[in-house]
Parts: sequence; structure tokens; C-alpha cells
Amino acid sequence: MLSNYVKVGIRTLSRHKLFSLINVLGLAIAMSVCLLVIMLLADQFAYDDFHPEQKRIFRVLSVRPDSDRPYASTPPSLNSTLRTELATIETSTSLVTGVGGDAVVGDKAVEMRGFFGDENFFKVFGFKLREGDSQTALNEPHSIIISEPVARALFKDADALGKTINFYDRGLHYLKQGKDSRPVAWGSFTITGVIDPKTTKSHLRFDVLMSKSTQRLLLADGKSNDSDGWDKAFTYVLAAEGQTKENIDVALQSVFESRFGSNESLKGFGLFAQPLPEVTPGIIVNQHTSFQLPAMAFYVLGFIAAIIMISACLNYANLSVARSLTRLKEIGVRKVSGARRNDLIMQFLTESMITTALAFFIACGILFFILPAFTSLWLNRYLELTPELNFAVIGYFAIFAFLIGIGCGVSPAIYLSRFQPTRALKNMVSTSGGKMGMRKFLNAMQFVISLFFIVTALLVYAQYKYFMNFRYGFQAKGIVNVELQGNAFDRVSQAFEATSGVSAVSGSQYVPATGRTSGMELDNPKGGDPIGFRHLAASEGVIDNLGLKLIAGTKLPPSADSISRYILLNETGAHRLGFANAADAVGSTVVQTWDREPFQVVGVVQDFWVKLPIGGDPLDPLFIQNLPHLFSYANVRIEAESEKEVLSKLERTWKQIDPLHPFKYQYYEDELDSTHAGIYDVVSIVRFLALIAVTIACMGMLGMAVYTVGKRRKEVGIRRVLGAGQRSLVILLSKEFLWILGIAVCIGGPLSWFVNNAWLQIFPTRAPFGWEIILMSVALLLTLGLLAIGSQALSAARTNPVDTIREQL
Repeated sequence: MLSNYVKVGIRTLSRHKLFSLINVLGLAIAMSVCLLVIMLLADQFAYDDFHPEQKRIFRVLSVRPDSDRPYASTPPSLNSTLRTELATIETSTSLVTGVGGDAVVGDKAVEMRGFFGDENFFKVFGFKLREGDSQTALNEPHSIIISEPVARALFKDADALGKTINFYDRGLHYLKQGKDSRPVAWGSFTITGVIDPKTTKSHLRFDVLMSKSTQRLLLADGKSNDSDGWDKAFTYVLAAEGQTKENIDVALQSVFESRFGSNESLKGFGLFAQPLPEVTPGIIVNQHTSFQLPAMAFYVLGFIAAIIMISACLNYANLSVARSLTRLKEIGVRKVSGARRNDLIMQFLTESMITTALAFFIACGILFFILPAFTSLWLNRYLELTPELNFAVIGYFAIFAFLIGIGCGVSPAIYLSRFQPTRALKNMVSTSGGKMGMRKFLNAMQFVISLFFIVTALLVYAQYKYFMNFRYGFQAKGIVNVELQGNAFDRVSQAFEATSGVSAVSGSQYVPATGRTSGMELDNPKGGDPIGFRHLAASEGVIDNLGLKLIAGTKLPPSADSISRYILLNETGAHRLGFANAADAVGSTVVQTWDREPFQVVGVVQDFWVKLPIGGDPLDPLFIQNLPHLFSYANVRIEAESEKEVLSKLERTWKQIDPLHPFKYQYYEDELDSTHAGIYDVVSIVRFLALIAVTIACMGMLGMAVYTVGKRRKEVGIRRVLGAGQRSLVILLSKEFLWILGIAVCIGGPLSWFVNNAWLQIFPTRAPFGWEIILMSVALLLTLGLLAIGSQALSAARTNPVDTIREQL
């Protein structure tokens, strides 16, 4: 019987080629998006599944009253407390921040970041060492485990185990606000292991692990910070056999109360356990090694893919039911010949499965093109999504295709198989659902979704263009930002200024408007809560070099021992401190809240953007301070006529200053443009989804138009004979579909405006969103809809009436 079902199904699909093509392509386009989401989800849920005790490993999170989301960091001392006081855990380990700098071997230097790790690290986690013994690798002082890429960079193909390196810490620590600092020699280290955490999918990413006993020696030498703050360590526990998350949560809270309960400053704090499988994808915390999308982002992607897939399935169901009138006699003959209802259901489900199978193979071909495009997005440099096709993913694909085949076919199969044989043979069955039946309602909803995607795509693109042309309040053109990489700014600036083609050099702690900032609080002169300020360490030449406008007072004085007490305010900062006019702030004294250091205001600059324009709030108060030891960048202004030649000279100069580190630079304009690359990625994704939604909706409308016009060909012929013109016939045949489009516009237009206007409010600076975008989207949707409908109506109106009258419905 199955072979017979397949033969009949193939014959039916080949007989109705246009309908079959519409169904197959519609399903294939939607399935390709779903397959991509399946691969992304499979990639995320594959993280940390290689640990033998994965289900017993928990990350300790802290809850803080000043935040609406938990933190992944805890105090370093918590680790030893948990081991001694918790009977519910087998052991625990912590990764302490504070390692980040250069590994030096001879004339080679490799930048690496990592943690101090204790001897229990490999008892909790299942990482494997390519070289070394995991049981002893972190036991002794000055023991170090490096990643395989670092080992290759330092020693090429030679074995790294047992060799020594010199390490210079530059403050490149996870969770540290500053990026770079002067190098501090930590001495020589013996390589006791080589690991490559990137060969396995883990949320933990590091280049180096130093033994915890090393940190104690560094503390004694004053080379490391002994802070036990809540942002210094990441703690993991291995639960005892039979213990649940609930048991661990109760135990953690008990430890917190006994250890920190008497500390009034920690009132409202708490601890709880997060199972390792829930880390990725999971809630966003202060991530210590890599960026990640929250679980909600993947659920939203899945929801959008499901909507598109449901839309394609509804297209299939609509066309199958609408086409049913052409198969009524077939159904009647089969039932009279003894076919049971289950036999007819199996026949129609087989046709659905064949259609889905064809769509699935085409979808895999489409996926072959869209997957590289997705993984090459700028955002993926930080998200590091690496979806792979493996046996598990192939299994998910097969299950998905089977479910779609059943889902598409079950409704038409049940509907068509219930026809009575006598009524079916006499063509007495109607698929009509009234003036606005379910079929028309579903078509309208498809176009509502399409209109929403079109409006969103146009608005996101307009926002992107707005940011690309944004006025930052400084001159980035002609500036090249060079990373100091721990070198003294004075030495670098003197060498660069002596290079022909360089017109000016200034130093800065970070590059404004590229994503990094620093903050500090100043006393409120009127009393009350302190005022939060953005803080920028920059040299005295920053005003002229970046083209900032000084509106009162003077520039910062040159670097000197007492320079730290002189600051520049921006206009917003002066106003927040209570000065009505910028000039009134000059000469005043403000006090830093933390260490009570007084600052004297020597000038006020016009507001300029320090944060990203998409930062979520307007311009903040800012003060600028000349602190050369905090500088991480040299801002070099070069002559436009000879940029390449000047850069070559600068690179040669750099090699004389620092032969170990490569010459790292970026054009300021390129850095600003790259900050908007993420928005462009969103534009691309939304545009792609809009194209798919509109394509599926139009294909569904085209299929229904082909069927409806086909049903009324004899009517059209009679009207032509009676004198009806082509224009009136086109209007007659298109009227029903125009009503559907009109209803979709009436619902989708206001809905698109309200929803998109809501998310647009998160941007402090945004492109204008008026009804012109809505009208443009409506015009585009109507044009596409009319092309699908009008082409069929016009074709029918031009057909020879004699031929159409002879046709039998």
C-alpha cells in the first residue's frame, strides 16, 4: 500500500505543477530558516557537555540589591569556605582574575589572559591536557598551564612542557575596566601543562592558568592585588552524589548568612547555584571570558522562525483545501470502491511527506548559502557561534522534517477524507467559509506579519544610516589610534612627533565613542547623593588633536606630579554641579567621593560623545584628567596626502621603541564605523526575515489567485461574450484579494508603528520615525500583492472566451 500511496502522490504533484512548486518553495524557504535556528540551538546546548560530571557541576552566582540580574563573580575566599562548611558538595574550585600580559621567550612576546587556578580545577572540570599531568600541574608556585595556540606561537612545533617563560603583567584582566597598564615583571614560570580549551565547547575561555600558590608569592612581593572583592573570582562546586540544586541553594545561603550576614554593606546580597548545562545559553551575567547571547535571544529567533514556518504550513493547508474541489470525484470513487477514511488520510499525508521531503532537500541547499553569511556577521566575532553539522543535528533535522510533513498534511487530510461519497461525486461540497472565512483571515494575518517585517527593516536601516552620519562632537578624520601595549606614553609620543608627516599626538585612556568608558563619583555641592561622572584620562593635547571646543577656561596643563588635581568638565558636567554658566565652573573645586581627593576645574569643553550613541541614555557628565600612567592609546594625527608612507615610518619607529610587540593601530573613522557594524548585522537579519515573510505571503496569495481565477474562467468567458471589458474583469477577480490586503494594512500599519516606536525609545539618539515609513511599507506590500493577484486576473481577462466556456469545472 505504501508504494501505491507514493505513486499516486507523485502523480498528483506532477499533475498540478504550479501548486506543487508554490508549496515546495514556500516550505523550503521557511524550513531553511528553521534549520539555521536548529543548528544555532544545537551549538549552544553542546557547550560544556564534555565534562564527565556535567550534571553535578554548579556555578555559584551572587544576587545583589543594586542589580536586576545576578553576577557570576564571587569573593576569592568563598572557595575555601565552601569546602570546609558544605557537606552537600564533594569539592569546589575558583578561577581568580588578575592574570593578563605578555609571555616572553627570547625575542618573542605573546599576549595572553587567564586566571589563577587551584589544584581542584581538574577535579571539577573535564579539560584534558595535551602535555602534562593534570593532577599536579597547578600544585607548585610559578607553575603555569598555557593554551595550545600560545605554545605554538612561542615554541612552534617543539614541546612546551618543562620549558620556562618570563611573564610581564599588563593589567589585561577579565572584568577589569582598564585595558592596559605598565608591565610588571612577575618572574619566570615553568610550563607544567598545555591545554586547548577551544577544541571543546566551553563557556570558559582562557590562554593561561597560573597556580594559586603563585598568587600568594606575588602578594608578598606587592605585585598582585589582595582584594577579596565580589568581582574577583568565579566559583564552581561539584555536588555530592544525590544532591539537588535546591539543596545546594539552601546550603549556599546558609554559608552566606554565617560568613557575611553581619556585614551591613552586604544586606540584600545572596548566593545561589546555576547548573552548568544552563550556563549556555542562559541568563546574561558579568561574563568573564566571552560574550554570549542570552537564552531569550535564541527563543525569540525560534519564535520568529516558528511564525514563518507556520505561515508556510498554512499556505500548504490553504492551497490543499482550496484545490480539494478538483479532487472530489477522485475521493468519491475511492470511497465507493471501498477505501476507508484512514486510507484517504494516509494518501494525503503521503503527498504531504513527499512535498516536505522535496522542500527539505531544497532547504538544505539554501542553508548551505545562508549559514556562511550568518557566521561571517560582525557580531559573531564576539559571540563565536560555530554551528556544525553532526549526527545529532542531522537527527534533529530528520525529526523536524517529519513533524513538518505531518503538520502540513494532517489538517487537509482530515478535512478531505470526511467528504461523503455521494456529495463528492455530485460536486456538492464547498470549501467556502463565508465572506471572511478562516482561509481569508489567515491570508490577511500573513500580510500583517509581512508588513510588520517590512516596516521594521526600513526603520532599522534608517537608524543605521543615522548613526553612520552621527555628529560626535570631535574630529576623527586623520586620526590613527596606536595601542601603547604597556609602553610609556611620553616615550612613544616624543618618537612619533619627531616623525615627518605627523602633525600632533595626544594620549588617552580609551578611545571615545567606541564602547569603553570609565566612571567615577563626585560630591554633590548641594548635598544629597553623589553625582556619577564619566572619567577620561587624556593628555593636554587632546583638545587640539580631537578638535574639541573649549568654551571656558584653559586646557589641561602639561604632565607633572601634581597634575592629577586639575580637570576639565564638559557642559553637562558643569550644569550637573550647579553652575548655570560654564565660565562659573572655572576655578571651582570638586571632591571625588571614593578617596576624598579634591579636583580643581581649569576649563569647560563643549559636550562630545564618549559612550556609544546607542548606549541607552543621553550625554553624561564628564571630567578629563591628565594621568599618563593610565594612557592605553596614542592618538596620532597624520597628513592625509601621505598616510601610507607615514604609517610605514611609524611602524619602523615603533620597532625601535618596542621590538617585542607588533605595531597595532586603527583609523579612528574605521573604529567608529565598526561600532555600528552590529546594527548593520541586525539590518541584514531583519531584511532577510522580511524578504522571507513577504515571499511566503505573496506565494500563498499567488496560489489562491491561480485557484480562484481558474474556478471562474467560465464565468469570465460568459461575461466577455456579454460585453464586459478587461478592466472590469480584472477588478472583479481582484476585489476579494484587495479586501484582504486592505484589512491587513488596517491592522498591520498601526501595529507596526506602535511596536517599532516602543523599541526605538531605547536609543538616546534616533532617526525620526514618521508615517512616511509606514506608507512606504504599505506601498511596497500592495505593489507585491497586486503583482501576484493582477497577473492572474489579467491573464484570465485576456483569454479567448470561446476556450474558457468550453472548459469544465
